[in-house]
Amino acid sequence: MAAHDRSNATHELVTNPDQQILTENRHGVLVITLNRPQKLNAFSAEMYANLGKALRLAATDDTVTMAMITGTGKYFTTGNDLGMWTQSYGNSNSDITQTIMVISKLITALIDFPKPLIGAVNGPAIGIGATALALMDTVVASDAAYFHTPFTSLGVTAEGCSSYTFPKIMGTSLASDMLLFGRKLTAAEALQCGLVARVIPGAEFSSWVEKWVFDGTT
Repeated sequence: MAAHDRSNATHELVTNPDQQILTENRHGVLVITLNRPQKLNAFSAEMYANLGKALRLAATDDTVTMAMITGTGKYFTTGNDLGMWTQSYGNSNSDITQTIMVISKLITALIDFPKPLIGAVNGPAIGIGATALALMDTVVASDAAYFHTPFTSLGVTAEGCSSYTFPKIMGTSLASDMLLFGRKLTAAEALQCGLVARVIPGAEFSSWVEKWVFDGTT
């Protein structure tokens, strides 16, 4: 990015430390942070809605050239907060339909996002946190990260288009091992199979991502 562009003041679209999704436009890069560290960034319905909203707004915002999703604390996300979802929506057919719609809107926003989208995986990525990565343009991970899709043990189907994207990225056998049998991938294994592009030592991760995204020097 040109020097005069980088001198522009940081523009905050939505920033409130109490919000579960933080968004900040930093020199044209929309940094989206999953911000529920006390629950290991487990997804609530509010997080689904606000993450999708942030992506849709960024898609049409000319001041945003790319977006990056990361997490607060030691985890990227532990996936869905199942207890909160039950409290919020219940178990009736209409409740289940509403839940599906909330999730589908986010997945659609990820698929339709017209600008480069980066995943900066600061720690373990579970459930939707792992499957959504396959919908991004590139992913970097801390060596403290692992990738787990325990759908069968939870009695739910694979989500986030992963039954299509995972085999395309890593091959049918490994994808099935993850999605059907809950195999947990280390960061090194995720790099080897192509789910992530780079693995960075955890102690250096934040500073490395900063240089990579904003300075282009890594």
